[in-house]
Amino acid sequence: MQFPALNLSIGDDRLSTLNWSYTGFLLHWPGVQPKYGERIAGFLNPPPGAEDDETGAFDAVMVRADPIRNQVALAMHRGSEQVYNIFEKTLRRALRSNW
Repeated sequence: MQFPALNLSIGDDRLSTLNWSYTGFLLHWPGVQPKYGERIAGFLNPPPGAEDDETGAFDAVMVRADPIRNQVALAMHRGSEQVYNIFEKTLRRALRSNW
């Protein structure tokens, strides 16, 4: 099962996940990619149709880059309670729709 895409805000960029877990994100990264180990701060936005519209703040570290595909993997260093609520609600909704 592929998880639904999540929407992130990092600086002025609005990004969607290619894949995600409770510990990080795989993203298509526009422009110049961050360096390995660089800290990235951003916000996780609730998916469309979510019951609430709270965003969650997170801090992550860039752990892998694929310049050819313009992809970056971020390992989450810290996430707010809202981040984990968004993960849980998104996962529950995805599992219910596949039953």
